[in-house]
Amino acid sequence: MGVIRTLDRYLGLAIEANSVSYCLVVDDVMRKVGSISLQCASVEHSVRISDTFHMLRESLPTPDDTTLSDPVCFVGMRGDTLNARSTFALRRGYNRCRIRTIVECQSSSIFGSTPVVFKERELYHTIGRITNERISDSCTLVECARKRLPMLYNLDKSHFAGIAIAWSTAICLKRRMELESMKLDESFMRVVESRVKRDRIVCGLVSALERETDSGTASELQDALRSRINSLVDRHLDKLL
Repeated sequence: MGVIRTLDRYLGLAIEANSVSYCLVVDDVMRKVGSISLQCASVEHSVRISDTFHMLRESLPTPDDTTLSDPVCFVGMRGDTLNARSTFALRRGYNRCRIRTIVECQSSSIFGSTPVVFKERELYHTIGRITNERISDSCTLVECARKRLPMLYNLDKSHFAGIAIAWSTAICLKRRMELESMKLDESFMRVVESRVKRDRIVCGLVSALERETDSGTASELQDALRSRINSLVDRHLDKLL
């Protein structure tokens, strides 16, 4: 059986044009929340991000059962959607990519964890499933967060929007890590996979693969089969959380 990590600490990040918002969740409690202002010379961005990450690390209790190779906490952030419709958009997109690179490097160095990147639709789906609300865009996500973070109600809209994304990312990260931990339980996964393999499409792909003689087509069928099984396993585990 694989070793299941029990490190219950998740840092969600949201990169905006002039800031990086963060939300640190430890043992299901929001420990730290805020934003790093990047309205300064670009050469100072790395220092500001590093200083804040060190502050967040120092706020964490030291686990009893970790080794030097274990991460201090898990880190996640939303992926960027770049629409280069103008020179300004290109410049803004470049700046976000540069900040993202700094965040990734500092995260790896300080927390021992490379950020998990989430697509926007994954954030909407997961938060909607957890809260039983319809989350279709960033506006509905922010409204959902306002209901659950009343202590931050007085923040201005732009400031809160970044924190809302960081909060949702931390929640999604926790769920993702729980799914990965479940996959390390070999006996449990054998039961799940036996159920998944009774799926009609999986059975059809297996039959087609057994009959196929062309190596190229067989390889494509194998990829499709693997993708279908992985998707069904994730869907099954998602329902258990």
